[in-house]
Amino acid sequence: MIFVSDHGESLGEKNLYMHGVPISFAPKEQYEIPFIVWVSDNSKQLKTNKTVSQNHVFHSVLNFLNIQSPVYDEQLNIFK
Repeated sequence: MIFVSDHGESLGEKNLYMHGVPISFAPKEQYEIPFIVWVSDNSKQLKTNKTVSQNHVFHSVLNFLNIQSPVYDEQLNIFK
Protein backbone atom coordinates (compact mmCIF):
# COMPACT_ATOMS: atom_id res chain seq x y z
CA MET A 1 0.00 0.00 0.00
CA ILE A 2 1.32 3.44 -0.90
CA PHE A 3 -0.27 6.63 0.40
CA VAL A 4 1.01 10.04 -0.62
CA SER A 5 -0.83 13.30 -0.15
CA ASP A 6 -1.08 15.70 -3.07
CA HIS A 7 -0.31 18.74 -0.88
CA GLY A 8 -0.17 19.99 2.66
CA GLU A 9 -2.40 22.57 4.26
CA SER A 10 -1.69 25.62 6.39
CA LEU A 11 -3.88 25.84 9.46
CA GLY A 12 -2.55 29.08 10.88
CA GLU A 13 1.22 28.72 10.41
CA LYS A 14 2.66 32.12 9.46
CA ASN A 15 -0.95 33.34 9.72
CA LEU A 16 -1.91 31.39 6.57
CA TYR A 17 -5.07 29.32 6.22
CA MET A 18 -4.75 27.75 2.78
CA HIS A 19 -2.48 25.76 0.48
CA GLY A 20 -0.64 26.44 -2.74
CA VAL A 21 1.47 29.50 -1.94
CA PRO A 22 4.95 29.75 -3.50
CA ILE A 23 7.49 27.52 -1.76
CA SER A 24 9.75 30.52 -1.16
CA PHE A 25 7.51 31.60 1.73
CA ALA A 26 5.23 28.61 2.29
CA PRO A 27 5.51 26.96 5.71
CA LYS A 28 6.79 23.38 5.74
CA GLU A 29 3.27 22.11 6.49
CA GLN A 30 2.42 22.85 2.85
CA TYR A 31 5.30 21.01 1.18
CA GLU A 32 6.40 18.31 3.68
CA ILE A 33 3.60 15.85 3.00
CA PRO A 34 2.79 12.32 4.19
CA PHE A 35 4.35 9.47 2.19
CA ILE A 36 3.46 6.15 3.79
CA VAL A 37 4.38 2.70 2.44
CA TRP A 38 3.32 -0.63 3.91
CA VAL A 39 4.65 -3.94 2.54
CA SER A 40 4.04 -7.46 3.80
CA ASP A 41 6.88 -9.55 5.24
CA ASN A 42 7.24 -11.59 2.02
CA SER A 43 7.18 -8.56 -0.26
CA LYS A 44 9.92 -6.29 -1.56
CA GLN A 45 11.74 -4.34 1.09
CA LEU A 46 12.28 -0.60 1.17
CA LYS A 47 15.59 1.11 0.52
CA THR A 48 16.83 3.45 3.20
CA ASN A 49 15.57 6.80 1.92
CA LYS A 50 15.83 10.00 3.86
CA THR A 51 13.73 12.10 1.51
CA VAL A 52 11.18 10.94 -1.01
CA SER A 53 8.64 12.84 -3.07
CA GLN A 54 5.65 12.27 -5.31
CA ASN A 55 8.15 11.74 -8.13
CA HIS A 56 9.10 8.39 -6.54
CA VAL A 57 5.59 6.87 -6.78
CA PHE A 58 5.50 6.15 -10.53
CA HIS A 59 8.94 4.56 -10.71
CA SER A 60 8.42 2.55 -7.52
CA VAL A 61 5.12 1.11 -8.74
CA LEU A 62 6.75 0.12 -12.05
CA ASN A 63 9.50 -1.68 -10.13
CA PHE A 64 7.15 -3.33 -7.65
CA LEU A 65 4.98 -4.74 -10.44
CA ASN A 66 8.01 -5.72 -12.57
CA ILE A 67 6.90 -3.51 -15.45
CA GLN A 68 9.60 -2.68 -18.00
CA SER A 69 9.56 0.87 -19.36
CA PRO A 70 12.09 3.12 -21.09
CA VAL A 71 11.10 5.96 -18.76
CA TYR A 72 11.85 3.98 -15.57
CA ASP A 73 14.48 5.64 -13.34
CA GLU A 74 16.09 3.37 -10.72
CA GLN A 75 17.11 6.42 -8.64
CA LEU A 76 13.42 7.20 -8.11
CA ASN A 77 12.58 3.66 -6.98
CA ILE A 78 12.06 3.21 -3.22
CA PHE A 79 12.31 -0.62 -3.24
CA LYS A 80 15.43 -2.84 -3.00
